[in-house]
Amino acid sequence: MPPNYSSSREGSPLERFRQLNPYQQAAVVYLVYGLVYLGGASYLASIGRATRGSPALWLAVGSVFVLIFPVLIWRGFKWVARLLSILLGIRVLGLTKVLVASPKVWVPLPGGLQLPQRAGAFVFLLVALAACVATARAGWGRPMVSPSGPSPPSYPPPP
Repeated sequence: MPPNYSSSREGSPLERFRQLNPYQQAAVVYLVYGLVYLGGASYLASIGRATRGSPALWLAVGSVFVLIFPVLIWRGFKWVARLLSILLGIRVLGLTKVLVASPKVWVPLPGGLQLPQRAGAFVFLLVALAACVATARAGWGRPMVSPSGPSPPSYPPPP
């Protein structure tokens, strides 16, 4: 039975997420990934822990990615989902390397708290892994079928 979209305001957010097709799910997960990364990058830049290059440039480029890629994924551009899943896989490998080889460095948080760099890397790893899986599922998954099911074959009119 197809989902009842007339009551889309009802139900839990997880239930509404499950009703989305794989491209829409990947778009939402990638948007969350992008926002988490932008937030983390902004915070690290504000405390002077930015890496390579101008933080303003990286934040501008990241903002464009967060605005454009989810829209392209949502619209079903398979090549975008595939490319992003590959790039996210590379990101996951890089974060795994940081997680394993990271020295015991602490990152200051607001309120005087501190977080081990490994814990932060682990959180970012989980978010990147979720985005990688979602985009790979959309990009390499089975083709979408319309909610009403497959269309019947059309035959040429009789002579």
